[in-house]
Amino acid sequence: MTKPGPSSAGSGGYNPHDHGQQGASTNTFAKPLPKIREEDQKRYSLSDGPVKPSVTSPALDRPIVSYPQPPAPLAQMHQPPPLHHQNTMNSALHPPPIRNHNHTNIGGSAMALFIEPEFAHSPIASMVALQDRPVQKSPTMTRRAKTLRRAAGMTGAAAAAEAAQPGRNEPMPPFVPHSRPAPEDVYPYLLRLVLLSQADDVVPVVTVVSSGTHKDTVKALRVRVKEIIGNKDHTPAYQDPIVKQALIQMEEKSRIKSSNNVEEILITFSIEMATAGPRQAGTTDARMAIMDGLIRDAIQRSPFVGSDAVLQKLDALSKTTSAKPSASFARTEEVTKVIRELFKVPESEKHARMNELRSSSTKQAAIEDLKKCTTNLEFDCFPYSGISDYRHKEHHEEFKVRERSALNGFIRGLSASHAGSASNANAKRNTPYQPNEFTFIPPDPKAFYHTLLDMCVDQSINSRNENDGIASLLPPNTKALLNDCGIRWRLTSSWREILLMDVIKERYRDGRIPLGFLFDFLRAKFYKDNEVNQWHLSEVNMLGAVYGGLNHMIFDNINHDIKDLDTVTLDYFKPMLEILDYVQQQEVFQHLNIDLTPFFEDINETILLEAIRQYNLKDEEVQKEHYENETVPLSKMALYIVSGHGVMKKRFPKPLFGNAIDVSAIVVENNLRNFVPLMQNMANMDARKLPTGDVFPLYQLCRELVSLFEQYAPSSNKNFNISTWFKPYVYKYLEDLEASVTEWVTGAIIQDQFEEVSVGAGHSSSASDLFASFYQPLSWFKGLNWPDDYQRATFFSMLAKVFCKAVDLYAQYMETMFHGCMPSTVTSLATAEAKTLAEQVASFAFRTESAEAKKATQFVFTPKMCVLINNIEAVRQRLDELYRNMDVDEVAQILSEHKPEQETASVPPHQFEIVFVRAERLIPMDTNELSDPFIIMSHEERDVFRSKTIFTSINPKWNEVYEASLTQETSYLIRIYDADKMHRDRLCGWQYLHLNPLDYEDFMSHDMWLDLAQIGRLLLRITMKGERDDIQFFFGGTFRSLKRKEADLSDMIVDAMVPSVQACLTEKILFNNFRSKTMFPFFGNSASSAKVTKVSDEDCDNALGAMIDYLEASLPVLYDYLTTDGMTLVITKLWREILNTIESLLMPPLSTAVSNRNPLTEIETHVVFKIVEFIKLYLNGGDAGDGFPLKVLETPKYKDLLTIRPIYDSTSEELIGEYNRSLTVPGRGRLGRQQSEYGRRAAPRRPGIDSMTPNPETVLRILRMRREDNVEEFLQQAIDTQSKAREARAQQKREQMAFQHQLMKNVEG
Repeated sequence: MTKPGPSSAGSGGYNPHDHGQQGASTNTFAKPLPKIREEDQKRYSLSDGPVKPSVTSPALDRPIVSYPQPPAPLAQMHQPPPLHHQNTMNSALHPPPIRNHNHTNIGGSAMALFIEPEFAHSPIASMVALQDRPVQKSPTMTRRAKTLRRAAGMTGAAAAAEAAQPGRNEPMPPFVPHSRPAPEDVYPYLLRLVLLSQADDVVPVVTVVSSGTHKDTVKALRVRVKEIIGNKDHTPAYQDPIVKQALIQMEEKSRIKSSNNVEEILITFSIEMATAGPRQAGTTDARMAIMDGLIRDAIQRSPFVGSDAVLQKLDALSKTTSAKPSASFARTEEVTKVIRELFKVPESEKHARMNELRSSSTKQAAIEDLKKCTTNLEFDCFPYSGISDYRHKEHHEEFKVRERSALNGFIRGLSASHAGSASNANAKRNTPYQPNEFTFIPPDPKAFYHTLLDMCVDQSINSRNENDGIASLLPPNTKALLNDCGIRWRLTSSWREILLMDVIKERYRDGRIPLGFLFDFLRAKFYKDNEVNQWHLSEVNMLGAVYGGLNHMIFDNINHDIKDLDTVTLDYFKPMLEILDYVQQQEVFQHLNIDLTPFFEDINETILLEAIRQYNLKDEEVQKEHYENETVPLSKMALYIVSGHGVMKKRFPKPLFGNAIDVSAIVVENNLRNFVPLMQNMANMDARKLPTGDVFPLYQLCRELVSLFEQYAPSSNKNFNISTWFKPYVYKYLEDLEASVTEWVTGAIIQDQFEEVSVGAGHSSSASDLFASFYQPLSWFKGLNWPDDYQRATFFSMLAKVFCKAVDLYAQYMETMFHGCMPSTVTSLATAEAKTLAEQVASFAFRTESAEAKKATQFVFTPKMCVLINNIEAVRQRLDELYRNMDVDEVAQILSEHKPEQETASVPPHQFEIVFVRAERLIPMDTNELSDPFIIMSHEERDVFRSKTIFTSINPKWNEVYEASLTQETSYLIRIYDADKMHRDRLCGWQYLHLNPLDYEDFMSHDMWLDLAQIGRLLLRITMKGERDDIQFFFGGTFRSLKRKEADLSDMIVDAMVPSVQACLTEKILFNNFRSKTMFPFFGNSASSAKVTKVSDEDCDNALGAMIDYLEASLPVLYDYLTTDGMTLVITKLWREILNTIESLLMPPLSTAVSNRNPLTEIETHVVFKIVEFIKLYLNGGDAGDGFPLKVLETPKYKDLLTIRPIYDSTSEELIGEYNRSLTVPGRGRLGRQQSEYGRRAAPRRPGIDSMTPNPETVLRILRMRREDNVEEFLQQAIDTQSKAREARAQQKREQMAFQHQLMKNVEG
């Protein structure tokens, strides 16, 4: 339904608000905009006059704002003003009013930019440049009511105040609003132009000229030619194939570019036409007129000094042709059609009006108007601006010179075809002409042009399609009409282009053009930044007002649409942001000094309010449901925040306006601020009441929230401390894990068949299953990504404690099961006591087979026993992998760096555990070169411990424990006695044990070899009970425990084999196999009487037959089922026991008394060493060498044994000398230095002469078998000297330790 316009209802005239006549084409671009309040309508207009009551358009369903009228005080300014104030009629439009944002005047302050360059105006036609711009789609243009604060703008009064600031060269011309004429008022002036064009073709007027050159005009001409040949200009006259072909040839041959004058261009064009096609009668002049018109148009675009002479020459040339040159109004019929479509005036009425105006609308009247303009130019009044519209007086004078030249040229052009007009020149006047004295120029040209432009733009918008580009906004005929009106009415092209920008902006505001179209229009910039310097100040101010108003409009649209956070995206706002970025990059806008902060604050506030609303809605929705515990709703809200951030980040991957507005950050920060109090409430609850399965999914969500909090709210006063919130629940989880240790171990063992999981693996399934149960909680802890490093390290330390506890328990189970597989004689061997006196007496027999040896049962090992040992080794290896997997070293470093200071408290008693493991090389106190040792430990002359008695051994094993409570350094006296049933117990050795708690603060087990006075040593395993909150402590303790268990179990294997091996290495068994041969003399034991013969391998095999058979039965099982390391450990210990047994055949143990034993004969010694080599070769694998490697068998003990043979038959003097020499050899100067390989590796030794130097102890043991008088004295002296040296070294070590402790105290103090 069409609503009639407010005027000329019956005549079908133009109604600027009657958009419904176009039907569906009206809503081509977008949905209708919402209603805008009256106080907001003023915001988008360049005028600050009052707004008329709005009329609703039925097509758009929104108010149509009538053009504002000036306020009462300013209305009088639109009456014909006094002659000396006519320049005020040419003032520019007003920018938007100023809001309370302290913005700088939009326009006044921008003028400071245009002081330096010389003023020169060069009008540019922008619509041609828009022709090839691609069509840009815009987002949905649904707009809601804009209720937020507006920013920036100014009024005419504000502009005047800005212009009056002190220090400025000239006062800024005030903005005076013009009253908008009705369309029917514009119509007669358009008819006058039509009548003038019908009378005769009129040469176009050059509005203003610049100081350009001929080259600029040639350049402009080439631009027009390229538009024609590129089919960008669809004017029918230019579609002539001959004309187009001639222009193509001229461009390709660069004929235009190389031309020097107009005549040359016309001649070239004529030649090219002749070659382009056959001539037709009556067409040549018309085609030449087309080139004439193109040249004139180029001069109009780029005038230059001397262009008047060129135009006169063109006028002279045109008189020789039958057709006048084409001008901007040459297409009279097309322009008339445009006027008819705009005003819809019936033909009869149009002709009637034209008849009324015909008599006054003559060429002479046009010439008179131009002369009046020339006169008024001198008075700086209508239709020109006064001197106040120029930055410098010189600029004003230059403009007047150029405008005067242009007017004179136009007058000459009109006079050329109108005889007698030149003689009617106006006499010089003393007063300017009034606006109503002009025929073709309306009283307010800018207001009339504004009305006409509104009509043309509305007409074009209603008739265009959705996909039409900006080039089709104004058809060529419409542009021709507007261009001619602007020229006739003396309006600069820059002012017209700025006004077109404002009209397009207003149409966007009304929802009649899409956002993409607006952006394309702006990018088709009609001016260059350096050209702005040449404009009138009012034009610069007007352009700044347009950009400022557009900036405010786009900001308000963003502010309104951003409330739809659930639907809008960055792509939706991208066209708006591009427009803002483009506008804000303009030099004119930048010098407005508009503070954008209030705009950003408004948008931030809008986003925040919407985020609060959405969060509250979600919270209400969650609280309506019923949950089992408090973690479920918290998890839902946390998930809402996390997922909402993901969605928001996808919609807004980058902040708006650089980093000014981060939509995701605003939303997330608000949500987190509301979520923190909920989590703090949960942290105050009892951790035991909430299930772990619900708490830690919430933690994972909160962990994501932490990263968001750190990213978006680092300076917030809210403390998003998940460490405090969830720490109690982690401790509860660790307590639950510790309670599950027994379940882990027993579960793994119950399902184990104690068979290898695979061939060659060695261990059974329980070792793998146990650690499989570790990795789930370990992965869980790693997945926590705990934010506090110290707390995380503490958690890992506690977790390591749980794991190590499980491993220790598992190893105890393996050890217990291994003990169950061993024979009772072996398990109780270390603590067995002789039951009867007869057994003790029988043990005194020297070089006779004991009853136990005769009855020794050859124990054969089972695969299960090997698997049990391998399991301990396997868990130790996996514990090492777990050590690396848990980054123990890094965790320990964190704990040491962040460990809180502990307050000094009273020293509690320290609980010590002292294990008396075993002794070595004790003094033989009995006639059988053995002893029955036991230990007594006393403190302050009071016995505190007594061990069991180990019979018939100088290398006893006790493994007994004593516990003591100490608060300071304490000394104990340890004595070892030989038990004697018939006589008093005799002292075998003694030494002091000094215990300082500072030496055991690591709470680890320490193996200590305590050198006894004179001979022998005692192994103690000392531990101060307790633990440190140190992950390395837990792993280190477990590692040592596993290694000890491996060693203990391998010792038990060797202990089980030793009785059988020793029973086969007695003197009787070995030598009896050789006595049947001629190797031994029948009489005497003298080596000199013996005939040494060769001892073959077969002889050794026969002598060692029983032992070889036993080893053949036992070793394959061990070799097949024990791991390489385990088997190597067993063989090393077994080989050591074999060497010790053989060594006991060669010489007695060390003592201060001379032995009653005799040395072996030469042949017996030869047999002994041959047997040693035979056993080594057997263990090495024979000729194949596929057994145990020689580096395992050629131990220091083996090499020491080899050093016996060269000195075995030496005299006493030779032995004493050898002893003294051995003390000077490095590494040989201390007794007992290499006498035991328990728990240590043999240090690599360079081969050389010193490697065959016998051990001093070996020399003394051989010397015991010499019965010279001085031997016993020498033995006593040597042993006493070595004992004192050992005691001095021990004392020195204690003093060093005390000094270190004191130094540490001083440092801590």
